[in-house]
Amino acid sequence: MGFDFGRLSTGNAINKITDPAALFDALPNKAGGYVYLRAVQKTVLDAWSAVRDRRDVVIKTNTGGGKTVLILQCCLHEKKGPALFWPRTRTWRRGCVRKRSDWAWPWSMIRRR
Repeated sequence: MGFDFGRLSTGNAINKITDPAALFDALPNKAGGYVYLRAVQKTVLDAWSAVRDRRDVVIKTNTGGGKTVLILQCCLHEKKGPALFWPRTRTWRRGCVRKRSDWAWPWSMIRRR
């Protein structure tokens, strides 16, 4: 099981966390490979937090650690939404579809006709 945002009730203090590194630490269920943030992940999340109110912020780092999901969830906690996560490549999108059981919030897949 991955990040279980579904276990976060509306009255829970975790729903008010707007710092992605703090949100990660507070998550109740983490998959085996996601027990702690790696130093580079924390650095990226902290750097984003410092410029989060700017427009068109670009974050570039290795994929697969959940940084984008944490950032989007923090934005939703601030009532900045809705949010859309669109993986850039087909391979990345397929990987997300395979990992969707780790995500406990609603999601949809848009298919081409």
